[in-house]
Amino acid sequence: MFNISRSSINNRVRGIQFMAKIQATQLFFSEDKEASLVMHIKAVSEWDFPFTTLDMRFVAKAYLDAAGRKMKCFKNNFPSKE
Repeated sequence: MFNISRSSINNRVRGIQFMAKIQATQLFFSEDKEASLVMHIKAVSEWDFPFTTLDMRFVAKAYLDAAGRKMKCFKNNFPSKE
C-alpha cells in the first residue's frame, strides 16, 4: 500500500538504521579571506587577465603556505581539481 520494501520494514523492526554519510566540508579560508579573494579575482579579471582553476589552486597553496597551515588532505598543500 505504501510501497515500502520488505527489507526496510525488517530493518526498522530489528532496529537497524542506515545513516547517510555526510562528508564534512572543511573550511580552508575564513569568510573575510574568501570575500577578499573574490574581490581580487574580479579586479584582475576586469584587467583582461582571468583566473583559471589552476591559478586558484596556486593561490590556495600560497595562502596555506604563508599562513603556516599544513593540510593533510592536499599533497604538498596543493589542492586537487576536486
